[in-house]
Amino acid sequence: MDLKKLNNTELVKLCAQQADSERVWAEFCSRFHSSIQSSVYRECSQVGIISRSSSTNVYEDLVQEVYLKLVGSDCKALREFKGSAENSIYLYLGTIARNVVLNYLSSVKAKKRDAIQVSLDSPIETEGDQDSLPLESSIRSQQLDLEEHLKGVSLREEVEEILDQSVQGKNKARDKLIIRLAIYEGFSAEEIAQRFPTDLSVKGIANTVSRLKQALQQALLERMMLKGKSLGKGS
Repeated sequence: MDLKKLNNTELVKLCAQQADSERVWAEFCSRFHSSIQSSVYRECSQVGIISRSSSTNVYEDLVQEVYLKLVGSDCKALREFKGSAENSIYLYLGTIARNVVLNYLSSVKAKKRDAIQVSLDSPIETEGDQDSLPLESSIRSQQLDLEEHLKGVSLREEVEEILDQSVQGKNKARDKLIIRLAIYEGFSAEEIAQRFPTDLSVKGIANTVSRLKQALQQALLERMMLKGKSLGKGS
């Protein structure tokens, strides 16, 4: 079987069926490894992980964690992939990467919280140790990172609801993929055209992104106004 002739969806299904095949996984990695790396890097950057002293090791560990999620429980994540569009796997991998980073932040927060009790019996740091940040500041930083990320998750759910309502017609799947790549992954019109071929030109993709962004902004603004009115009535 010529694996390179398989489309993305077929390759993902084959990986789930032949989890022990090095040949199949080599093809999977050749197609999707750079996307997994960029998704993890983007998520780490957004929550501030990438700027910390141990960022390189953490970033590499989180990339590996994405693969562990894919192969864990007899490739459950791959078996649960239901994408029909050729390029929907990229969004799926991005979602897994996002969850991996969020889980990492949650575990760090829990460890730091436990460390408070341990520190009560530990020697107090000397003033000369300027390289280490106070524990309280570190915990607060992680907590804010997690809270900001959760706000992003909530907003994403609202955006998805608006897209389901506002994007219609025969090109619905194509247009939703384009706007998701633009707002979630940060791809430019040129990058989308190069990596995810469609029947649109670069200008057509840019126009689609602009149109749908305006629709999203208007819908989100209307929702905020409705929430404000609702809060005003309740007070």
